[in-house]
Amino acid sequence: MFYWAPADAARTEVDFLLRKGSQFVAIEVKSSRRLSGEDFRGLRAIDGLKGLTRRILVAPVSEARRTEDGIDVVAPLGLIDAVRAVSASRLSSELETH
Repeated sequence: MFYWAPADAARTEVDFLLRKGSQFVAIEVKSSRRLSGEDFRGLRAIDGLKGLTRRILVAPVSEARRTEDGIDVVAPLGLIDAVRAVSASRLSSELETH
C-alpha cells in the first residue's frame, strides 16, 4: 500500500495506491457527501500510471456511479466489492491466458 503525489503538482495526491503484482488500484477517500471536480483531481492525475486497473473515490454517497472518465464513486461499504472485482477480473484474465 502506497500514497501517491506527483512531484510537480501541488495539492494533487491519492490517499491509497494498492499494488498486487504489476497492477495498481488508486483510492481516494472523502468525508463529504457533496463532491466537486477538485475531489477527483488526484485520481485524474494518476490516470497514466502503468498498470493502473481502477480508480475509486470513496465517499458517503447514497448510490454508486462511474464518472465519464472511468472513476468509480462508491460508499465505504462498496469499497470492499470494488476491490474484490479487481481481483476477480485479474484472476479471470490469468485463466484465459493459460
